[in-house]
Amino acid sequence: MSSRFSLICFDLDGTLIDSRKDISDSINRMLRTLELPEKSESVIAAYVGNGMSNLIRQSLGEHHETLFDRALKIFRRDYDEHCVDVTTLYPGVREAMTKLTEKKVIVTNKPLHFTEKILKSLAIRDAFDRVMGG
Repeated sequence: MSSRFSLICFDLDGTLIDSRKDISDSINRMLRTLELPEKSESVIAAYVGNGMSNLIRQSLGEHHETLFDRALKIFRRDYDEHCVDVTTLYPGVREAMTKLTEKKVIVTNKPLHFTEKILKSLAIRDAFDRVMGG
């Protein structure tokens, strides 16, 4: 049976992987380094989805915008070390990717470096024909 589709595009965070804890832990380590109050995982998770710059800005809050460049460096360094501490595939993702015969592409605003690192760590990179990151 042939498919009606030749290509399927997937988002990453919150679609294929649960990365909330690793992201929120890195944000909170960044906030601690900057001597700012930490935020709950649910608050930080609400900031995810509009790119890393937005995530950092919202986590800092409008009164600490001057710390943005420093905060971004701290977060990137920390997340690079911890982006796969507890990040997991959602149930059924691996199985679904093996069953789909169409070309599969990830389209995410997560920086490509982190995206590739996570996909390789979760041993699912080869399931995708292309990965496009922020």
